[in-house]
Amino acid sequence: MSDEEVDDEKEAEEVRKALSGLQKARAPDTFSQDVTATIHKRSAGRFFGRRTFGDRVPFGALAIAAVLGLAVIGYLMWSSQTGSLGRTHEVAPKDGSGLKLAP
Repeated sequence: MSDEEVDDEKEAEEVRKALSGLQKARAPDTFSQDVTATIHKRSAGRFFGRRTFGDRVPFGALAIAAVLGLAVIGYLMWSSQTGSLGRTHEVAPKDGSGLKLAP
């Protein structure tokens, strides 16, 4: 071993001894909240801003729910008594003559 390598090993040993004497430091209880608040403040909310409903729920799920909702509304309108969609309801004559009366 050369003198440089011996000096490097002695220096490394001294650093290890100095570091081993240090006690472990614990993070404060509010550390994660403080970091989040700092990032929010500095980024103007770009990373931790309020998320809309569409950001939390997948688009496919919203599309399926919308199509099913429209299908239910269409069926209810089609089967309504007023006949507001799709078919005409025929009114049977009350006098039994067999003639169809207009609604």
